Amino acid sequence: MDERQAALRLVKTLRLLWAAGFLVACDAAEEASTTPEEQLSGRWTLAYMDVVDSLGDAQPYMGGMRGSLLYHPSGTMSLHLTPENYPDPMGSFSNFDSLQSVEHLKHLANFYSYTGSYRIENDSVLLHRSSMHSNPREWNRDSRRAFRLSGDSLFMRPLAAGLERIRLLWIKDS
Repeated sequence: MDERQAALRLVKTLRLLWAAGFLVACDAAEEASTTPEEQLSGRWTLAYMDVVDSLGDAQPYMGGMRGSLLYHPSGTMSLHLTPENYPDPMGSFSNFDSLQSVEHLKHLANFYSYTGSYRIENDSVLLHRSSMHSNPREWNRDSRRAFRLSGDSLFMRPLAAGLERIRLLWIKDS
């Protein structure tokens, strides 16, 4: 190959490298311009929920939890939490039947859920406003959570007094 062909080949290679770099940069710029609302939108699965004691040691909350969290771009959301082994220990039974034993009714009370609206108050605080809740005293109440998004991970911590030692990690479903 002569000098001219080598120079042309080098120019072609440099153009390809530049084009590839440009595409990567555009993709990175698009990801960086995604708003927190866009990042939140979708279904999240609870990876862990723990509580940190006064010494800084973390233990699984209630022995371990599982959950689902949904955010819609319209500003609506839904959260569902259960103990990790729910409903296995009790087997199958009618839901909220007046003939159920107190033990069965207590078991049903382990299911924690609410639906409502959400908004991001600032870069690190997320407001949930319940319109329906598994605990009737919590209907139409606001709850604030410190949050941080990192890729497909959502780190959350309740800000309510007495709950601030709880930490949750949600992983976005693909």
